[in-house]
Amino acid sequence: MSQHVYARLSGFGWTVLPLAPFRFERVPHQPKVILVEHQSAEGPRRAKLDFERGLPAVKLADGTDRLEDILELLEGPDVDHWKIETSVYSVRWPEGFVIRSTAEPPGFDLAGPSGTLIFLQGPFDRQNLPPLAEMVGPEQSIYRLGTNWIELAYEYEGEHWRQTHRVVDYGSDAVVVTSQAPESWDVLVSSVADRVAESLLNE
Repeated sequence: MSQHVYARLSGFGWTVLPLAPFRFERVPHQPKVILVEHQSAEGPRRAKLDFERGLPAVKLADGTDRLEDILELLEGPDVDHWKIETSVYSVRWPEGFVIRSTAEPPGFDLAGPSGTLIFLQGPFDRQNLPPLAEMVGPEQSIYRLGTNWIELAYEYEGEHWRQTHRVVDYGSDAVVVTSQAPESWDVLVSSVADRVAESLLNE
């Protein structure tokens, strides 16, 4: 059954409260235009929202009869960028990544090119977090280790991959921001994940 979820999107004077499962995508070179998709029991429902002129212009895709079958629009806040809001924290929506709903909090992840992925976990009580050197999954090995991050190496479908966990202070707790990417994409995706982590403290 469709339902409102943990995560929502806010920016340019409006908040988009989607129905799950959902997908948000940017339109290249049009920062105030987004594509929204909801996978309903009857099939996908899609809409294009254009916030360029204040009041949003809505274009429904074929097979979609009502915007209410996808999302609810609320006024505010008046910020000049898109941010993903949860009940606990907000982060900036990085360009080049699609927002996808997840069943568990925080309710979203960020999917990029070539299978790249950024996701957040927490907040956690810092005392309940394992040491960084123990944040290693099966078939993974430690590639690099820093003060508040660990980078892991592993193989996936015959290709070399990297996964980095960043432990970000969030009040007295911590949020873990993880990125994973093929080795050839790691520098770019890690840079984006670093900015997502920084936005935890600024949004």
